[in-house]
Amino acid sequence: MNTKLIRYTFIIEISFLQHINVSSSGVCSIIKQLGHTLPEAEILELVSTMDKDNGAFAFKTFLKIMVRLNMREAFREYDKDGNGYITIDEFSQLMKASSDKQVSFREVIQTMTNHDRTGDGMISYQEFVSMLISDEKSNTQLMKEAFQEFDING
Repeated sequence: MNTKLIRYTFIIEISFLQHINVSSSGVCSIIKQLGHTLPEAEILELVSTMDKDNGAFAFKTFLKIMVRLNMREAFREYDKDGNGYITIDEFSQLMKASSDKQVSFREVIQTMTNHDRTGDGMISYQEFVSMLISDEKSNTQLMKEAFQEFDING
């Protein structure tokens, strides 16, 4: 298929989706169909906190819900014992799993200390989100640099 045609189709689809509103029950249904594993009550709570238009969600809001949902699921995945915090052992496993190089225990402690805002020796959900957002800012810069490097149109 022609690359331009694919690009134009994608732009048209995104433009179309930006003008669609979905109900809160529709959002919950879409989330379930995408295979998310959070309990329904937790999904409904997340959806209701994002509801600014009395149950009608624009595409941009839906994307924000999906990002938050993915963050919650990632946190639950690393919070192995389900206590609502990521302990030093769980954080160590997280770092080792997400790195392609050897991670020392000293690096684990240093990184955890940098993100443990309360100083309780654990990472809460809020601290986890802050950590992801700070990483996302650096990832955005890396993506811009990569795009500029490979941009054949200058």
